[in-house]
Amino acid sequence: MARITVEDCIQKINNRFELILTASQRSRNISRGDKPIIPRDNDKNTVLALREIAEEKITKNEIEEQIIKMMQKTRTLDEHSEEDFIEAIENSTAQTYNENKDPANSFLPASKKDNFSANMENQPNMPKFQDVNPDEIEN
Repeated sequence: MARITVEDCIQKINNRFELILTASQRSRNISRGDKPIIPRDNDKNTVLALREIAEEKITKNEIEEQIIKMMQKTRTLDEHSEEDFIEAIENSTAQTYNENKDPANSFLPASKKDNFSANMENQPNMPKFQDVNPDEIEN
């Protein structure tokens, strides 16, 4: 287990601040479960990250890309798949609208919607929303 120093890594990443940010992010990634690229040799995550940088197993650009992907709330799609995605949503929305023209029945499976509507209309004592008098409502 060779001792790793900042001077060893500064030759790979010229700016000390970028070096520290890169090494700390790589160390966090290892703590979160990323597999080390080099053998651990009983080193802590910070030392392991510095060793990976010194051996050029990981670069500043790779870490920057990982950070950007982590921070993105939406993923970008290529043009072809974006068109397919929009078409699929439109088809899905149209199909759902046609199946659920009566919003009151939208929670029921399609086979039971017609029976539910017919049964509700045949109930003589079932008040409808507009038939309820606000004065009759008990607090």
